[in-house]
Amino acid sequence: MKKLIIPTILACAMAACTSETVEPTTTADKVEVTFQVDCPLMISMEDITKATLAEARAKNVYALVDGELMKAQASSENEFGTYTLTLPVGSHTITTVVSADTLTAAISNGKVVSFASKGDKVHDCFANTYTLDVTHNTTAQEVTVDRIVAKVLFEVLDAIPEGVTGAEIVVSDRTKAFNTSFIGITPSSTAYHVDVPASFIGKTKSLISIMTFCPSLTEDFSKNVCLTLTDANGNTVGSRSADNIPMHVNTVTKVSGRWFSGEPAYSVSINTSWNANKEVNI
Repeated sequence: MKKLIIPTILACAMAACTSETVEPTTTADKVEVTFQVDCPLMISMEDITKATLAEARAKNVYALVDGELMKAQASSENEFGTYTLTLPVGSHTITTVVSADTLTAAISNGKVVSFASKGDKVHDCFANTYTLDVTHNTTAQEVTVDRIVAKVLFEVLDAIPEGVTGAEIVVSDRTKAFNTSFIGITPSSTAYHVDVPASFIGKTKSLISIMTFCPSLTEDFSKNVCLTLTDANGNTVGSRSADNIPMHVNTVTKVSGRWFSGEPAYSVSINTSWNANKEVNI
């Protein structure tokens, strides 16, 4: 009898252990939440011109939840700017990025990097982050995003001479990526090259621009800038530099001057709302 009791006890103990390890775990409830993005780059098809299509229209929307990419939506998709995510009940950090870059962004290590050609060009970009408490009563979310870039606009006052085909733009510590706080990171010293169209030749007040992510979204900052105009062989035809140019997020800093004749002085105007200028002499 004793020999039978011990195996029976062991068998019961093993059965108890087995039942504990295979007991199913419950999964958190999930809720479908619809997001609708409000952004100045969301231009309707009826309002598109060649200019807005090329430079100022949103090309991609990225939705991140708790730092992970949950949705990448291209402007070619139906209902661009509106999408639905399935989220677990609970508190989540929702980050939305809207970019005018046609190329897909890569999101890694808590930052968003746009793989742009020709010197890592930065396109117009808007973003927003907030905390969302997801419950079964959570309604559709309207997300308003804010611009997170600054722009330098060069105005060449004198006529651009024959032979100019390109421009090299350098902005000190220009950043081509940003972290989850939307602060510019990964400085680049690479000159950004643009082709100068033939229509610029002989004309005055030609405009050439470049954008950068910002070291602060609240404070003013300054950069050294340089615009060099070149011929087809890369030779310098005219070059101007300006130091400590004031800049701010969602602001255009216009550097006006003569590259080929006249006084060496230049002036700077600050457009704080991108639709009205105030002059700053330096």
